[in-house]
Amino acid sequence: MTIDLVYCDPAELADHADFDTLERAIDALDSWEARPAEVLDFVYRSRLIRLLQERAPLERLRELNDHLGRVAHRGRRAVLDALEPPYHARWTTYREILEDRIAALDSAASDRLLDYAHVAEALASIGEAGEIGQKKLGEALGLSKPNLTRVLKLMEANELIERRRAGRENRIALGLNAPRDPEPPAADDPAEPSDEYPRLGRFLTLRAA
Repeated sequence: MTIDLVYCDPAELADHADFDTLERAIDALDSWEARPAEVLDFVYRSRLIRLLQERAPLERLRELNDHLGRVAHRGRRAVLDALEPPYHARWTTYREILEDRIAALDSAASDRLLDYAHVAEALASIGEAGEIGQKKLGEALGLSKPNLTRVLKLMEANELIERRRAGRENRIALGLNAPRDPEPPAADDPAEPSDEYPRLGRFLTLRAA
C-alpha cells in the first residue's frame, strides 16, 4: 500500500498502517513540511497512548520505539526541529517514555525469574560472598557444570548477575537488577498513563488534523 502523508486520514493511519508502510511514505517525501509531520505525530501519539493504556507487551513497545529511532535519527534533527512544534524533540520524548516502560517491564521479568529453581539460592550465595568463583558457586548449589551454566546465562541475560574473567575462572557478582533488600516493597499497581508518564502531558489530547 502506498500512502500520501499530505492527503491521508491520520486516524486511519493510526489504526491500520504498519511501520514499513509509514517508512516508505516518509522516504517518498521530497522535503519535511508541516502537514506530513503533523500526520505522523498524530499516528505516534495515538499508538503511544494506546500501548500505555493497554499495558502492551515488550515486543509492541519496542516496535514503536525502534521505528521512532529510524525516523527521528540524528541526521534529521535540524530539519524536524525547524518545524513548529519541534518534532525531533517531541518524538525523542515519546521514545524516552517508551524506554522507561520497557525498562520497567524488563525489571519485572527479572523479579519473576527469582521464582526459578536455584536462582534465589544463587543470589543469596553471591550476595553473602560479595563475589564468588563460578566453580565454587556450583559446588554450593550442588549443580553440574551444564546446569549451572544454564542458570547463570539466564540470570546474566536479566542483569541479576555480572560475570568477569579472572585468570582461568569466571568471577560472579550481583548485577544491576539483583534484589539487595531482604524484603523489597511490593510494586504498586501501574497508574494510568496520564499519571505514570508525566512527560506525555500536553500530548495526551488527540486531534486529527
